[in-house]
Amino acid sequence: MIAKHFSDSFTPRESMHDMYKNVIEGRPLCKGFRQIICAACYSCLGRSNHWKEWGYSCDSVKGLTTIKQTGLYPSTGGMEIKDSMPKVDKKDEWILPGLLSETTSIYSDTDDWARLHWATWTTDPATTWQTRHFQAIETLFVHSPNAVLIILSNTLPSNFFVDYTRQGYQIHVLSYSKEHMMKRKWFVSPSTEEWLKRLDKKSEAGKHYPVQIADYLRLVVLYKYGGLYMDLDALWVRAPGDGMTEFVGSDVSDQDEDHSWTLDDKNTYLNNGVMRFRRGRSMFRHIADTIFTVLDFDPECLNCGSKALTKYVKTYGSTLEDNGLRVLPPEALFPYSSKDIDAALRSTKDADEEIRRVEQHGIGLNLHGKMTNRKFIEEGSVVAAALKIWGLDLHASVSSAPTLHGPKTLIYPITPEASSSLASLSSPSSTKLFLFGSKSPLLQKQPGSFTGVDAVFVRGQRLPSSTSTSSAPVTKRATITTSVQEGYVTMDISATGSRRVDLDMGESVTMAQLNTALSRIRYLPPLTANSNILEGSDQISIQVSFGEMQQELVILVVRKLVKT
Repeated sequence: MIAKHFSDSFTPRESMHDMYKNVIEGRPLCKGFRQIICAACYSCLGRSNHWKEWGYSCDSVKGLTTIKQTGLYPSTGGMEIKDSMPKVDKKDEWILPGLLSETTSIYSDTDDWARLHWATWTTDPATTWQTRHFQAIETLFVHSPNAVLIILSNTLPSNFFVDYTRQGYQIHVLSYSKEHMMKRKWFVSPSTEEWLKRLDKKSEAGKHYPVQIADYLRLVVLYKYGGLYMDLDALWVRAPGDGMTEFVGSDVSDQDEDHSWTLDDKNTYLNNGVMRFRRGRSMFRHIADTIFTVLDFDPECLNCGSKALTKYVKTYGSTLEDNGLRVLPPEALFPYSSKDIDAALRSTKDADEEIRRVEQHGIGLNLHGKMTNRKFIEEGSVVAAALKIWGLDLHASVSSAPTLHGPKTLIYPITPEASSSLASLSSPSSTKLFLFGSKSPLLQKQPGSFTGVDAVFVRGQRLPSSTSTSSAPVTKRATITTSVQEGYVTMDISATGSRRVDLDMGESVTMAQLNTALSRIRYLPPLTANSNILEGSDQISIQVSFGEMQQELVILVVRKLVKT
């Protein structure tokens, strides 16, 4: 018996006679039928949906079944939020000793989970890696000097970042061959395991394979380990304002045909080039199961990762929001769309002012990959200004003596609420998934903190030529003395602050450790008897010794009433 369901909501053009005629004349069963909707257990390439979105699973023995609910959080509409994940086990085999095992990492189940950063590099660095990629990594470490960056690559040498690791920055290059992925169980389901098993030289030779395997890897590592995934052309203008919020960036497509799957009438979609999540988000398992299976994999698909992510969040947005997901507005990570990014590469008299605008409303500046990789970054452009402000000057093409970098003036904003109560500075603002507002704690600068354009850090490291090829850490004696005339300073988030803070870091301090300490300096304004903050000015001195370097920053603090 041959059967096909016809919807009750319309009168079909096709009939069972047409299907029978196809069989008799040797044509495919559904030849001539509308095939927009994907049938259960069939490939969904080119379809408008996926049968797994209806809560079904296809088992080779049992046939069509419902997806088993295994989530830790309550399910809404037949959907899991978070899967139970394995804990650290003494029997686990280390992938990166002391950091990453086959099942978890030392950070994954701690409050420091967001320190873990991931990136991929799938092409030959001899022809594709440029100085700007070193500089992009430097912007990460300027704002988050204690970040742990794992770059998944089969082409980068293990010592490719020795100029950074010698200074204490944690960068690891980890290969991802098919054999390695199978051994590490880098798959999220039996279907993705089978797809991985069938990868062959022909698949890897596909013109879109480098992009597709990068999409696959980010889904797997965020699911298994958690952390922040970033493209290596993503410049950071600030660190995210907290270390706990799970988020993904959004962008705007200029392709009319994308309206069928984007989030709104503006053609907003989720860009998987920057996203941060705790481990075990079942969303990543479901998405991988709609792309990277034997039935569903499309070797011609170039933007499958972002498309599948957008469609999933569009379908389950309310539930995901209730369980912690935040979608950042385009200006947060993609202040220039792919259509407008060229303007950020061209010289402009307003570059410094534009950088401040970008930094005020967001935390990143994505260069849109291949669209700009071969384009020249003009001196005096917004991108050149960003790389100049937030550069560590450590890559081999630069040689400079260590210097202390920081702002000449720090604006301490006083909002109407803050002027009446210091405690209100940390009060959370209301948020919505579509889209997360710029007034959220994640995107706002903490008053008195030295972040973004106000970052304080040591840059540059001229090494003797005799040690330039060594991998041994470079350590020096380091001290920090911070003082203020009227207010208070603190280097401990839980401290109340004092007029002077002396920190002796010891004899064996790396640049990364020194910059981590500097990133924690915060100015606290003086309060009136009624705990009010008044407009006025103050002065901070930051004195740093690092080996032979002894320098001081004198920073004017302006307390200024601003409108919210």
